[in-house]
Amino acid sequence: MRAYNNPAMRKPPKGGGSRDRRSRERSERGPGRRMPPPESTFREAAYIKQLKDHATPIVVHLRDGSEVRGHIEYFDRDMIKVTRPQGPHFFVRKQDIRYLVEDE
Repeated sequence: MRAYNNPAMRKPPKGGGSRDRRSRERSERGPGRRMPPPESTFREAAYIKQLKDHATPIVVHLRDGSEVRGHIEYFDRDMIKVTRPQGPHFFVRKQDIRYLVEDE
């Protein structure tokens, strides 16, 4: 009898027929395709916290071409407070930062 070759007649696999999430995702996206990298690795917050905890001098390069020197006193999801040795402190929105480097 050829009932087992017919997909409608096959018995479900042991364990209730549920597959693990990875194999289900793999079958949905097709053979040989990889998942895209995650949008965020969540390492940004850990790096900024390390700079803050050690009071590391930094240079923040902004999108408009200006630079802010100091160290990070506070940060949250959207902004960073840069404390400067002289002059006013700056609250900088993360969307306005081009890049941030440790000052030598």
